[in-house]
Amino acid sequence: QWRNKDRDAWWPARKRGGYFPVKPEIALQRLYNAWGGSSTLQDLEKCAPLESVNVADVRYPHSSIRGTFMHGRWAGYDLMEVAQWLLDGTAQVQDIDVMFARVEDEIWSLNNRSTYVLNRYLRLSEGRWSGDVRGRIV
Repeated sequence: QWRNKDRDAWWPARKRGGYFPVKPEIALQRLYNAWGGSSTLQDLEKCAPLESVNVADVRYPHSSIRGTFMHGRWAGYDLMEVAQWLLDGTAQVQDIDVMFARVEDEIWSLNNRSTYVLNRYLRLSEGRWSGDVRGRIV
């Protein structure tokens, strides 16, 4: 569990209240340094545990996001399109990579677009999916 003692590095997250580091990258870099690892996300993922998280409980560090994925497997795809693919079975929940940060007792998204798509799918599925997803928590 990571706690930031430097209040200047926190900013108010307007969506649901609370505070989160100015940029998730700052939090990750501090974790890398604390763990004595390298500064690559892939290395962090190797040592971060996979845990079950309900996407409805995840907080967002930003009040808005772009409507398309910027990189990774879904780069260039519209978020609503991917959510629809989840709904019609073209894509599966496990196809959406998610990573979270535990800050004190709250879970925060480190990849907002993926978490948003899963949240959208949760609403569209009308109870057919529980909202539980396996993700890395740092």
